[in-house]
Amino acid sequence: MVGRNQVNLYGDPPHFAIVQIDGLYPMVNKADEPFIIPNWKIAEKTCNFYFWVDDVETLYKELVASNPTIDYELYSSP
Repeated sequence: MVGRNQVNLYGDPPHFAIVQIDGLYPMVNKADEPFIIPNWKIAEKTCNFYFWVDDVETLYKELVASNPTIDYELYSSP
């Protein structure tokens, strides 16, 4: 997945992006610093957005290999 991404940035300086990930197109906008509250700080282990994938372990390994900031480790829930 990491190698198959396409990012389109908008604004000068860029503040909005459309990211193509295997046929999905999440759109993100930069928020002002005082207003950034990740969902996991409000409700434990909750993401800001979700993707359904066939092989989450492989995807997670690919993402971790690119050395990102990760809020919490991959886990299973009932």
